[in-house]
Amino acid sequence: MKKISAILFVLCFSYSLQAQLWIDQRADELFASGDYSYALNLYMKIKSKKQKDKVNTQIGRCYLALKDYAKAEEFLSKVEKTEKSGYEYGLRDLGIALLYQGKYEEAETAFRRFQETGFNDPLMTVYFQQCDTGKKRPRPDGRIRFVKTTFQSGGFYLGSTYVNDQWLYTTSRPQANSMQQFDYPAYGLSAGKWSGHELKTDSVFQRNFTRFYLSSPSYDPSSGVLYYSRNVSNVKISKKKKLTKHHLPADKVNRLQIFSVKYNSLSNEEIEFVHNNPSFNTTHPCIWNNGNTMIFASDKPGGYGGYDLYVTYKVGNTWSIPTNLGSQINSIGDDMFPSVWGDSVLFFSSNGRPGLGGADIYKSVILNGNFLSPQHIGPGFNSSYDDFGLWMIDKRHGYFATNRTAPPGYDEIYGFELPEECYEGRGMVIDKLTYKPMKDVDVKIYRGDSLLAVVKTDENGFYFYPCFYMDMEYEIIPEEPKYRADTMYVVPRVTKLKELNMYMTPIVERNMVFTFNDILFEYNKADLLPESKLILDRLADLLKESGAKVELSAHTDCRGNDSYNLKLSQKRADSCINYLMSQGIPKSNLIARGYGENRIKNHCTNGVICSEDEHAINRRVEIKVLDVR
Repeated sequence: MKKISAILFVLCFSYSLQAQLWIDQRADELFASGDYSYALNLYMKIKSKKQKDKVNTQIGRCYLALKDYAKAEEFLSKVEKTEKSGYEYGLRDLGIALLYQGKYEEAETAFRRFQETGFNDPLMTVYFQQCDTGKKRPRPDGRIRFVKTTFQSGGFYLGSTYVNDQWLYTTSRPQANSMQQFDYPAYGLSAGKWSGHELKTDSVFQRNFTRFYLSSPSYDPSSGVLYYSRNVSNVKISKKKKLTKHHLPADKVNRLQIFSVKYNSLSNEEIEFVHNNPSFNTTHPCIWNNGNTMIFASDKPGGYGGYDLYVTYKVGNTWSIPTNLGSQINSIGDDMFPSVWGDSVLFFSSNGRPGLGGADIYKSVILNGNFLSPQHIGPGFNSSYDDFGLWMIDKRHGYFATNRTAPPGYDEIYGFELPEECYEGRGMVIDKLTYKPMKDVDVKIYRGDSLLAVVKTDENGFYFYPCFYMDMEYEIIPEEPKYRADTMYVVPRVTKLKELNMYMTPIVERNMVFTFNDILFEYNKADLLPESKLILDRLADLLKESGAKVELSAHTDCRGNDSYNLKLSQKRADSCINYLMSQGIPKSNLIARGYGENRIKNHCTNGVICSEDEHAINRRVEIKVLDVR
């Protein structure tokens, strides 16, 4: 009886050991294929103490891939023999799990421990930069409003597109596998409409294309074609002899590829993207430029990191050879979820740049077909978690996906409202007759009937207004006693906001005196210089408008012979009068007077030493209004 019991024990132990080995092998196989949920389920069944470090590492990696960062931290922290070959990357993954939870100091410690093992990761510099940035705790722009929407995907958010007024998006519907061992998500398409931040689902349109992942729908309204990516096979894994039957490559990985179909006839046959390849993923199609351009993500060999963004152009009925967008856009990490707004801005997500951790959202301006240097769009949009999939619905409103507040394995949609774009404007207020800047002038800024502000010009005649909104229209009116001004109409999109110069015309009244120090003559002569004629032209316009009768007097400084200066000043006054008459001013309205040095305005009389600037004050032409009609 004891012998039989011993045999039964050996048989049971042998069977148990074989089962453990099968589970171990199967779990590794599923992990390598990217089936982390199934792999996690099997790793959890392994009870071998000798394998505990490996099991804890792999369980942690599964949770990390499934975006359960707290669980990933829990299991990766249990790994004891991190120095043993093969487990060092568990320290890196522990650092990532901590980083993605915003535990920047602890993440930094884990990354330094990983470096001490002698192993390396190309992204390590980026991880340290993300820790440094995160420790500074940057705050969102308080002017931007963020709201969590009512969107419930049931799993990961895998992209969306607009078809007419419907929002077409991917959603998860769990289904059990054939052995009923556990549930896994199948992703299909659903439609709905946004009402503010509430998603109202349209139950009429729901469709699955695959048992597994269907992602990133992108609609071309010019052709009515819907593009998307999906798994190429309906099985997770296959025996070698059945790879061709199950549409799997030699490495058995069920990758994502791009397909298209006529939207209004989804029963039609799918069209496979010409540049699909079973050896790598081709996913996240983004159609723009009236259907003539596609940006997509791929981990094909020859890129800069994991997934890179590529662009291809419609040529007849096919697509051109894809071009990598280059190191200007792509990083050493994953660059994914492209979307283009207005054919002028590319939004995408990257975990290979020094952001806040996880995937962060960046934007690149598209100029003449070129993609300019990407800009991190800041905290609020970005966090230590994964933030991605941003799309705009108009110039100030849009949505993006994040898992910052979602349960593990789920994503949520946040809506945002940008502040109205505003730009500063500045200009001068100038006397239209003398062309001199005018200080202490009230400048009134109106939008419609509303007075927005009253700003004053400074000592040099400048004024400043800090916020002209891009899509508004404004009126600017300067006000000053005894002057009038035309209204300036400002449309920020087309108006040069740094050149808002305005001119004020004097209101001519009896006994007014206008002084000019810039009506100049040939040296020692009465001949007008060309620039002086421009000034007299403005004076002629004012005299025509007002019908004023004026005395024009010319003055010199004290230097030179008194009698000579008197005669020269008279000739210069006459010269000015003659020019005004040539511009249509009646002689009866003009009187010329030369005063020489008889009316000095400062202390610079005969025998007094003065500077050139002080003498210049006395060399002038004055216009005194004698009468106004």
